Amino acid sequence: MSFKDFGIKPQDNTIDGKPFFDIPTRRIAELVNRKIRVIDFIDGVKTKEGDGRVVMKIQDEMGYEYKVITSSHKIRDVLVQAREMEKNGTAVFPQDTEIRCNLFSNGAKEYYLL
Repeated sequence: MSFKDFGIKPQDNTIDGKPFFDIPTRRIAELVNRKIRVIDFIDGVKTKEGDGRVVMKIQDEMGYEYKVITSSHKIRDVLVQAREMEKNGTAVFPQDTEIRCNLFSNGAKEYYLL
């Protein structure tokens, strides 16, 4: 018998207990000015680039699912506010939106959701 026959399967969470989206990753810059659907998100993720990242599970206009990892405080703020609304009984996710980008004179970029 196999593990599957016993009903044993790997967990969908990481070692620290957070959910894990086992789907391909897209760069946020590839999605600017495109319609997406935010399915879910995970806040406070540690990556090799640093702590406090947000991982969004999104669906593009073709229906493909991807994860997007960002440190944008504007995107995080919107998603956290939406999660609070859901805790109070308002269904927000999945949510159709667009990712936009502000470019500054020093070359810095700031991403946000509409």
